[in-house]
Amino acid sequence: MRSLSKALAIAAFAASSVALVTGPASAQAIVGTSTAQAATAAPHDGGPQDCPGKSSAFDTYGDFVVLDHYLGTGHAHVHLSAGGANHGSNVMWARVTNAPAGTSVWLDWSDDDNNPPHNHHQCGYWTVDGSQGPHDRWTWAIPEFDHQYFRACGQAPGQAIYCTGWHD
Repeated sequence: MRSLSKALAIAAFAASSVALVTGPASAQAIVGTSTAQAATAAPHDGGPQDCPGKSSAFDTYGDFVVLDHYLGTGHAHVHLSAGGANHGSNVMWARVTNAPAGTSVWLDWSDDDNNPPHNHHQCGYWTVDGSQGPHDRWTWAIPEFDHQYFRACGQAPGQAIYCTGWHD
């Protein structure tokens, strides 16, 4: 299991290398994925089976942004975050910030040991609805184990789907 210090080092590196992608609102490209993967990445209402070992973000500590991506509107961003859970494991979750109402956020994860993963699961989606602040929303936190990959995805109303790159 990776240590929190590794997550901090990765977060510091990622913060210095954030990529912003702009383009027409009708584009459906997802950063860091092939066209075939992009076609399967649209948000769906993932059930509890898609969020194994989940913890509420309220039961976590630390919020180290590992990867970040612009959502194509205003100051909205989607973040892949790392922290610890009160039960002692390292966890990952997705979060949108500064996003308009109706923006969706979800966490893709995979344990197929390929980078980028050939197959992945989708934990969520959740919509900015004012329940976690007027412009923020986050997903369940999932325990991080070796050979797992995570990315955060979001879609603001009328915008393309944007995802961070995959993080192991």
